[in-house]
Amino acid sequence: MRKAVSSAIALLILAEALAAGSAARAETGCHESSDYLVVERSRDDGFADFLVRKKTASSTRIACAFSPQPKDFRPKESKPYGFSFVALSGRHLALEISDTNGTQVPRVRIYDLDKQSVLQDIEDVFEIGEEASEKGFDFWVGSKTEPTKENCPDYAEEIGAESSESQIVLLQKATFDFASLKVVDSTEMKCVSWAD
Repeated sequence: MRKAVSSAIALLILAEALAAGSAARAETGCHESSDYLVVERSRDDGFADFLVRKKTASSTRIACAFSPQPKDFRPKESKPYGFSFVALSGRHLALEISDTNGTQVPRVRIYDLDKQSVLQDIEDVFEIGEEASEKGFDFWVGSKTEPTKENCPDYAEEIGAESSESQIVLLQKATFDFASLKVVDSTEMKCVSWAD
């Protein structure tokens, strides 16, 4: 009986050591605004975990380490969703939330870090621009206009085809502005092929 118990304890210690080693190997990076430090730790599934720490007068330089403290904020979402960093501006953080199974169009969530709460969700975000900054970020959402052979000429053969494994979607460009905390639509459109 003692041998079985000690074997079980040894297995438990080994499992904890392996988990700690895996966490240590995860890549860590940081994003910083005037008010907050956001620590990003990569996950095996290609997404990341985030830890948000408020700066104080005495902590202008905070170590870039994923070591949760009681006052830290940890954005959470039920599985099978994963987070990716979009932008940080002052007390506002934008994270992309994706279905890890790839069956749903991602959304972008804007957090008010002072309140540790969700400010708003931007649904159906097909793409996010590469030039995200503390001023804002561009993104592409599904348009209410149906794709046709006229407005999506590059995909004319696929529109309406029953055998197509993907659907053609007409996207509209928009910008999230951190100063006003509003989405500003543009008139720029493009077509993409989207696989369910």
